[in-house]
Amino acid sequence: MTPQYFKEHLSYILNWWEDLIDWQNGGVFTAIKFFSKEPYSDYKAPLMHLRQMYNYSVGHEQGHPGAEKIAKHLADSLFEVFPDKQGALMISFEKRRSESPVISAYLNAYQVICISRYARAFQHRPSAELALKVYHELDDLLTDGSLADQGTWDLLLLESGERKIKTDNAHIHRCEGAFNLLRALEVCAPELADKERNYLSQQISDLCGYFDRRISRPEEGYTVEKLADDSSPVSCYEHHKQSLAHGFEWLGFCQEIERYVHIPLPFEDKRLYQLCRNTLDNGLAEKGCFLNDYLVAHKASALQGCFWPQVEAVLGALWARKRWGEKAFPLEKSERMLDFYQRFFMIPESLGGGIASNVSANGVPTNYTTGHPHKCDHHAVRMVEKILEFDLLGEVPE
Repeated sequence: MTPQYFKEHLSYILNWWEDLIDWQNGGVFTAIKFFSKEPYSDYKAPLMHLRQMYNYSVGHEQGHPGAEKIAKHLADSLFEVFPDKQGALMISFEKRRSESPVISAYLNAYQVICISRYARAFQHRPSAELALKVYHELDDLLTDGSLADQGTWDLLLLESGERKIKTDNAHIHRCEGAFNLLRALEVCAPELADKERNYLSQQISDLCGYFDRRISRPEEGYTVEKLADDSSPVSCYEHHKQSLAHGFEWLGFCQEIERYVHIPLPFEDKRLYQLCRNTLDNGLAEKGCFLNDYLVAHKASALQGCFWPQVEAVLGALWARKRWGEKAFPLEKSERMLDFYQRFFMIPESLGGGIASNVSANGVPTNYTTGHPHKCDHHAVRMVEKILEFDLLGEVPE
């Protein structure tokens, strides 16, 4: 586990996806044939497009050849490929959830995150201004009352005007969007950063507080995935899958917030510490697979690993080690999870290469889909980015 390995892994990911950029019509192909780097349709997904903007922006900062060209192509073609918008907000057409078009807090939080990341990498003020507009419109449409007490809705059904569903996904990535936006404004538009700092800082503080009060379950070691209208867990939540890896994501975001936003988060060194300790105990299987889908009623996870929790757990355990020391979070646990990822999630080049979506706890691939299908390899790129930016492999307290 060395910085050089992570730099090489970033290059591998960016090189692999480069063949799937659609230079003629814009964007990146999403539906990929098994065991190949060929699309089986011209389908494209906004989440894939946005996350690849983020990935190649990181690649540009790390000096990856060609990353600038791809990142700018993706930024320039975003609204040519996905023109459906209400104001600055992207519209989704998710038939599995609703028969009507929707405004998704999750998708538009990612719009803020990824456009802000592009703005910061290229010092592109118009992108930072767009991300700010998206964030304000998202807040206006999907926040009902106090963000700290009631949180944010996940969906707005455009035909009926109904707002529905509250999820950890919407809250965690809206928080990620807010601090990425503030960092982008500080680089690209300092006077706007000064103007918006109090507003965005309060948003971040409220979202972190909501996480601690409503989503985090430190004693049991998991986070609640879906909430009722009153922000309590949905009925029979004990029998639905809850997340382990989101706790580690929240930990990382809290570390970034402390460094760059300077907000006190009083729950970190007791409740968040406890959440991370118990999460690691719940999720880490003997061979190194991180089992994310936790069923509270059974006090156990399904014996299947998934690409994104696997890398978030590697990163999260390193964040925890950096903050609380080697004794509490031994490096060996991160190494074991990374070793499992390298041995079992990485598809052999003879089978097309890339990163598999799902692997069983004993290392048997159960889903060779690459891209997951809308995540690309974004979480692995974030793992590399944060390990290098925060020197998470460096010296830590005992």
